[in-house]
Amino acid sequence: MAIVLLAFAGRTPTGLFCLCVGSFLTVGSWLLYRVSAAGIPWRWTGLEPIFVLGLGLVILQLTPLPIDLLEQLSPGLPHLLGADLTVSEDGLVPSWTILSLTPRESRLSLGGLACVSLLFLVMVQKLQNREFARRSVVGVALCSALYGVFATVQYLTSNGKFFWLIENAYTETATAAKGSFTNANHFAGFVCLSLGPLLAWAMAKSTNQPKKQSAWGNSSPQGFNEARLLIGGAGVVALLLAAVLSVSRGGILLAGAGIVIPIALLLTKRLTDSKFPVVIGVMALLATAGISMFGEEFFNRNALELATADVKELDDGDARQFVWQANFNAQQEFLWVGGGLGSHRDLIPAFHPASLDNRVYTHAENAYIQIGTELGMAGWILFSLCLVRIVWQLITFVFSSASDDEDLPLAVGVAGSVAVFLTQGCYDFAWYAPAYMLVILFYVAYLFRRPSEEQEAIEFCRIGFAPAFLLLILVGSAGWVAPSLYQAAQAEGPTMRYLVQTRKLANFENTEEELMSLKMRLGHLQQALSADPTDGRNYLRLSSCLRRVYELNSLQAQLPMPVTQIRAAVYSGGFQDADAVKNWLNNPGVMKSMLPLVQASLKASQKAIACSPCFTGAWLTQADLCFVESPAADLPDYFIERARRVQPHSADIVFAEGYHAWNNGNVEEAITHWKTIFADHHSERSRILELTTPSFSPEQMVQFIEPDWDSMYWIARSYALADHPQKAEAAAILGRLTQEAALHLPEDEQVRAFSRAFSVLSRHGEPGTTQSFIATSTKLQPESTALRKVFGQYLFRLKEFQQAEPHLAYYLERVSHDPDALKMLQTCRAQREQQALSPVQPASSRRFR
Repeated sequence: MAIVLLAFAGRTPTGLFCLCVGSFLTVGSWLLYRVSAAGIPWRWTGLEPIFVLGLGLVILQLTPLPIDLLEQLSPGLPHLLGADLTVSEDGLVPSWTILSLTPRESRLSLGGLACVSLLFLVMVQKLQNREFARRSVVGVALCSALYGVFATVQYLTSNGKFFWLIENAYTETATAAKGSFTNANHFAGFVCLSLGPLLAWAMAKSTNQPKKQSAWGNSSPQGFNEARLLIGGAGVVALLLAAVLSVSRGGILLAGAGIVIPIALLLTKRLTDSKFPVVIGVMALLATAGISMFGEEFFNRNALELATADVKELDDGDARQFVWQANFNAQQEFLWVGGGLGSHRDLIPAFHPASLDNRVYTHAENAYIQIGTELGMAGWILFSLCLVRIVWQLITFVFSSASDDEDLPLAVGVAGSVAVFLTQGCYDFAWYAPAYMLVILFYVAYLFRRPSEEQEAIEFCRIGFAPAFLLLILVGSAGWVAPSLYQAAQAEGPTMRYLVQTRKLANFENTEEELMSLKMRLGHLQQALSADPTDGRNYLRLSSCLRRVYELNSLQAQLPMPVTQIRAAVYSGGFQDADAVKNWLNNPGVMKSMLPLVQASLKASQKAIACSPCFTGAWLTQADLCFVESPAADLPDYFIERARRVQPHSADIVFAEGYHAWNNGNVEEAITHWKTIFADHHSERSRILELTTPSFSPEQMVQFIEPDWDSMYWIARSYALADHPQKAEAAAILGRLTQEAALHLPEDEQVRAFSRAFSVLSRHGEPGTTQSFIATSTKLQPESTALRKVFGQYLFRLKEFQQAEPHLAYYLERVSHDPDALKMLQTCRAQREQQALSPVQPASSRRFR
């Protein structure tokens, strides 16, 4: 449990592989012990058939099936896949024969599901020993508190890296307490799981029995009772502080559920210690002090948002309602068995009700809804049966007369853990973090202990055939996917290095810098794919990088013929078949050495589609480069339509449609498509500017695109980076549009707009235009020290000392210390005094000079 927790909570392939190895070692050694020695008989929970059916459902999703059966089980497959349910005649698109749309993710998730199920069943058997059970539950809760302390320290002393060493491409540790979780909300849920057991252990009624009695139960000596109150109270405070520092609104809600429910049950069952009011008060004071020192701002903000009960504010602008609606749309098409375990991220864009603006939903923000999307009605039925069985066992344990006062407090604490688990499932999906699931299932396993009067009547025997057969089924399921887990774990390192490097080098000053970055990232991807050749997402990244190298070489005129001319010649040249096309493209006067690069990108995209048909980028690469494989002119339209089916509101598709029109010479149609995405989509905007900047003047770009001031900034920047002869004209247009728009912008937005426009004008604009911009901007924003500083520095460099002096003086009056600016101001004043002492020249001479 500890290893999986530290390995990014088991959410990464490395963590899943650690979980698999640990499960084999734990279950294997326990099985050998039970077969070779006498022990307590197998404790049946009633969950065993549900686990087997759940694993069977996922295995069914990964099993090749006839087309008719596929369509019956998943009516949405024909719409999503179209003709790909059968083998295409040209062989460019492979057939799809399984229910899961993301087989690799389903296999990895199956491994995690089998391992967690295995460990839960072994936990139940181990916890039949009452003393061991109480020690174990309290030990796990205390370890969770220590983990909360680690997470708090890591956050307060963070350098942005996990464990101060490991850099993650998606998140960092400086923004919130996360421990080893990549998601702060999931971390908050994890620490809140242990609040109930730890609080119940600390608050439970104590007695003064002889010291030979249990060291962990309520019959402990008086000295230990005091230590128990101290240690348990400190642990609860540590967990609460970690939950608050997670900056999660849900963390406050979960902490309330994890505390209120156990306290209510402890009071109802009269299980509390006589010092209960005092200890609760002390714990509240300590928690308040810790929060006020480290997390008062977060706590107040989140508590106020929860208190307002504004659903739209709490939902970040209806973000959850958006993805919930998409999930409900998907479930209508994949009603019975879902789209595949782990398929949510790739499946759900096909059912988004509107444009997403590049936001990715890795999960459904609701565990119960996501079950329906990935596993269909079958998954919902199995989960419901599982939940009913656990809740019934909880009620029976807590309210049964057979439960004694030593077992009840921890059972009451587990009730708080179950409440946290069920509450978080309403607005989040932390279940795909195995460490989270292991802890909640460990607490639940405690509920399946035999009542105290049954302990005396147990006859010792060896493990039976049925339990052994059950465990072998589960071990076989995990073993079936163990090679996939190992491959994915090997590939995780180079994949993460690729992602980190991509994030750091998102913007490039020139083409050579971007090509160098692409070369390094391609090396990481090739290393990852050699370790795990089933990762379709890495094939997609490889294809995208190769395609980008091809585009950059095209822009640098490395091809003997322009790309548009090559493509047009293929589609109108009367080639008979693909071989004739390839022979012509191999001609040194056509594509020269670029053909293997294009073919490699095309092949990588085909492999990505073979891994999952839900990769929009792979279909668009096919549409863009399929001319090297087939002279059919309508083939790009087919691939674009396939991309639209899996992500109908993608800006990439709109760009591809415009690009296809551009290649066919339909410039007006291309601009019509591109105008709709130019302002809001950065990556597509960059590609549009690469194509249009060499062909159009700045005035034409304004006429075609009709940009606002923000879009015009990127247009002017594109002319500047390309060192276009009309870059000064573009900068002047940017200054004019910015000043016109500033009249309608808020004050802080005005400063940002002026600053961005000036950054272009000062480098590439005419001095007269820039000085006019400075004068107008100063009238609108006379109190901005940031603007006055850069204005003064620019005018100083132009040796316009008289104009620079008031800007620098205003800036220095409001800034405590800036030696460089002070030196400039002194120079300006010296120049002014020197001019005042110099003799006045005739007006005609001044005009001549």
